[in-house]
Amino acid sequence: MKILDIPQSGGCGTFVSVRTRYGQFRRRRGVIRKSPSPTQILHRASFGRIRAMWRTLTERQRATWAINPQDIRSRPRMGQSGTLPPYLVFVKVNTIRASQGLAPVLTRPESYKFDANPVGDLVATKTGGVVDLKLSVPTNPGHGHSGPWRGPMQCRRLLR
Repeated sequence: MKILDIPQSGGCGTFVSVRTRYGQFRRRRGVIRKSPSPTQILHRASFGRIRAMWRTLTERQRATWAINPQDIRSRPRMGQSGTLPPYLVFVKVNTIRASQGLAPVLTRPESYKFDANPVGDLVATKTGGVVDLKLSVPTNPGHGHSGPWRGPMQCRRLLR
Protein backbone atom coordinates (compact mmCIF):
# COMPACT_ATOMS: atom_id res chain seq x y z
CA MET A 1 0.00 0.00 0.00
CA LYS A 2 1.15 3.53 -0.67
CA ILE A 3 2.11 5.42 2.49
CA LEU A 4 2.79 9.01 3.44
CA ASP A 5 5.86 8.89 5.66
CA ILE A 6 9.52 9.87 5.71
CA PRO A 7 11.64 8.20 2.98
CA GLN A 8 12.59 4.72 4.10
CA SER A 9 13.81 1.43 2.67
CA GLY A 10 14.39 -2.05 4.03
CA GLY A 11 12.38 -4.37 6.19
CA CYS A 12 10.64 -4.01 9.51
CA GLY A 13 9.03 -7.14 10.89
CA THR A 14 6.97 -8.76 8.13
CA PHE A 15 6.90 -5.62 5.96
CA VAL A 16 9.29 -4.18 3.38
CA SER A 17 9.44 -0.48 2.47
CA VAL A 18 10.34 0.44 -1.10
CA ARG A 19 10.57 3.73 -2.98
CA THR A 20 9.10 3.46 -6.47
CA ARG A 21 8.38 6.05 -9.13
CA TYR A 22 4.86 6.22 -7.70
CA GLY A 23 6.09 7.13 -4.22
CA GLN A 24 6.80 5.37 -0.93
CA PHE A 25 5.34 1.88 -0.85
CA ARG A 26 5.06 -0.76 1.88
CA ARG A 27 4.27 -4.42 1.23
CA ARG A 28 4.43 -7.74 3.02
CA ARG A 29 7.73 -9.58 2.80
CA GLY A 30 7.54 -12.46 0.34
CA VAL A 31 8.14 -16.03 1.45
CA ILE A 32 11.05 -17.67 -0.35
CA ARG A 33 9.84 -21.03 -1.58
CA LYS A 34 12.94 -22.21 -3.41
CA SER A 35 14.45 -25.12 -1.55
CA PRO A 36 18.17 -25.89 -1.81
CA SER A 37 19.34 -28.51 -4.29
CA PRO A 38 20.69 -31.86 -3.03
CA THR A 39 24.23 -30.71 -3.92
CA GLN A 40 23.80 -27.54 -1.86
CA ILE A 41 22.52 -29.57 1.09
CA LEU A 42 25.53 -31.91 0.81
CA HIS A 43 28.04 -29.03 0.69
CA ARG A 44 26.38 -27.18 3.57
CA ALA A 45 26.40 -30.32 5.69
CA SER A 46 30.10 -30.97 5.02
CA PHE A 47 30.86 -27.30 5.72
CA GLY A 48 29.08 -27.60 9.08
CA ARG A 49 31.02 -30.77 9.98
CA ILE A 50 34.31 -29.06 9.14
CA ARG A 51 33.44 -26.00 11.20
CA ALA A 52 32.58 -28.23 14.17
CA MET A 53 35.83 -30.18 13.67
CA TRP A 54 37.86 -27.01 14.42
CA ARG A 55 36.56 -27.05 18.00
CA THR A 56 37.90 -30.58 18.52
CA LEU A 57 41.51 -29.73 17.56
CA THR A 58 44.23 -29.65 20.20
CA GLU A 59 46.34 -26.53 20.72
CA ARG A 60 49.28 -28.17 18.93
CA GLN A 61 47.12 -28.94 15.89
CA ARG A 62 45.75 -25.39 15.85
CA ALA A 63 49.30 -24.03 16.04
CA THR A 64 50.19 -25.83 12.79
CA TRP A 65 47.43 -23.88 11.02
CA ALA A 66 48.88 -20.59 12.33
CA ILE A 67 52.34 -21.20 10.83
CA ASN A 68 53.19 -18.89 7.93
CA PRO A 69 49.91 -16.97 7.64
CA GLN A 70 51.31 -15.02 4.65
CA ASP A 71 50.91 -18.11 2.45
CA ILE A 72 47.13 -17.93 2.16
CA ARG A 73 45.47 -14.62 1.42
CA SER A 74 41.87 -13.62 0.99
CA ARG A 75 40.44 -12.99 -2.46
CA PRO A 76 41.23 -9.40 -3.53
CA ARG A 77 38.30 -6.98 -3.32
CA MET A 78 38.78 -3.42 -4.59
CA GLY A 79 42.52 -4.01 -4.85
CA GLN A 80 42.93 -5.12 -1.24
CA SER A 81 43.48 -8.54 0.33
CA GLY A 82 44.69 -9.75 3.69
CA THR A 83 45.97 -12.87 5.38
CA LEU A 84 43.43 -15.41 6.57
CA PRO A 85 43.26 -16.38 10.25
CA PRO A 86 44.09 -20.02 11.09
CA TYR A 87 40.42 -20.99 11.50
CA LEU A 88 39.54 -19.83 7.97
CA VAL A 89 42.60 -21.56 6.49
CA PHE A 90 41.48 -24.81 8.17
CA VAL A 91 37.94 -24.44 6.83
CA LYS A 92 39.14 -23.48 3.34
CA VAL A 93 41.55 -26.39 2.95
CA ASN A 94 39.19 -29.01 4.37
CA THR A 95 36.13 -27.77 2.49
CA ILE A 96 38.03 -28.13 -0.78
CA ARG A 97 39.20 -31.61 0.25
CA ALA A 98 35.63 -32.62 1.18
CA SER A 99 34.29 -31.45 -2.19
CA GLN A 100 36.92 -33.67 -3.87
CA GLY A 101 35.92 -36.68 -1.73
CA LEU A 102 39.12 -36.65 0.35
CA ALA A 103 39.37 -37.04 4.11
CA PRO A 104 39.92 -33.87 6.17
CA VAL A 105 43.37 -33.11 7.56
CA LEU A 106 43.88 -32.04 11.17
CA THR A 107 47.33 -30.50 10.70
CA ARG A 108 48.19 -28.08 7.95
CA PRO A 109 49.67 -29.73 4.85
CA GLU A 110 52.75 -28.35 3.15
CA SER A 111 52.09 -25.56 0.66
CA TYR A 112 52.62 -26.72 -2.89
CA LYS A 113 54.74 -24.56 -5.19
CA PHE A 114 53.77 -24.93 -8.83
CA ASP A 115 56.29 -24.88 -11.66
CA ALA A 116 56.07 -22.33 -14.43
CA ASN A 117 53.12 -22.80 -16.77
CA PRO A 118 54.31 -24.96 -19.71
CA VAL A 119 51.47 -23.86 -22.01
CA GLY A 120 52.38 -21.54 -24.85
CA ASP A 121 50.24 -19.48 -27.22
CA LEU A 122 46.69 -20.27 -28.31
CA VAL A 123 46.02 -19.55 -31.97
CA ALA A 124 42.44 -19.49 -33.27
CA THR A 125 41.73 -19.48 -37.01
CA LYS A 126 38.47 -19.70 -38.91
CA THR A 127 38.52 -21.15 -42.42
CA GLY A 128 35.36 -22.02 -44.31
CA GLY A 129 33.15 -21.65 -41.21
CA VAL A 130 35.26 -24.08 -39.17
CA VAL A 131 37.09 -22.83 -36.09
CA ASP A 132 40.55 -24.33 -35.61
CA LEU A 133 42.31 -23.98 -32.25
CA LYS A 134 46.02 -24.72 -31.85
CA LEU A 135 47.66 -24.71 -28.44
CA SER A 136 51.41 -25.01 -28.25
CA VAL A 137 53.15 -26.72 -25.36
CA PRO A 138 56.88 -26.14 -25.87
CA THR A 139 57.99 -28.44 -23.03
CA ASN A 140 56.72 -31.80 -21.87
CA PRO A 141 54.54 -31.16 -18.78
CA GLY A 142 55.26 -34.67 -17.47
CA HIS A 143 52.88 -37.17 -15.98
CA GLY A 144 51.81 -35.13 -12.95
CA HIS A 145 48.48 -34.26 -14.55
CA SER A 146 45.74 -34.52 -11.95
CA GLY A 147 42.74 -32.98 -13.72
CA PRO A 148 40.06 -34.84 -15.65
CA TRP A 149 41.02 -35.53 -19.27
CA ARG A 150 38.52 -34.19 -21.74
CA GLY A 151 38.60 -35.94 -25.07
CA PRO A 152 38.17 -34.09 -28.37
CA MET A 153 34.39 -34.56 -28.47
CA GLN A 154 33.93 -33.13 -24.97
CA CYS A 155 36.08 -30.13 -25.87
CA ARG A 156 33.95 -29.43 -28.94
CA ARG A 157 30.82 -29.52 -26.77
CA LEU A 158 32.37 -26.97 -24.40
CA LEU A 159 33.08 -24.56 -27.27
CA ARG A 160 29.45 -24.41 -28.45
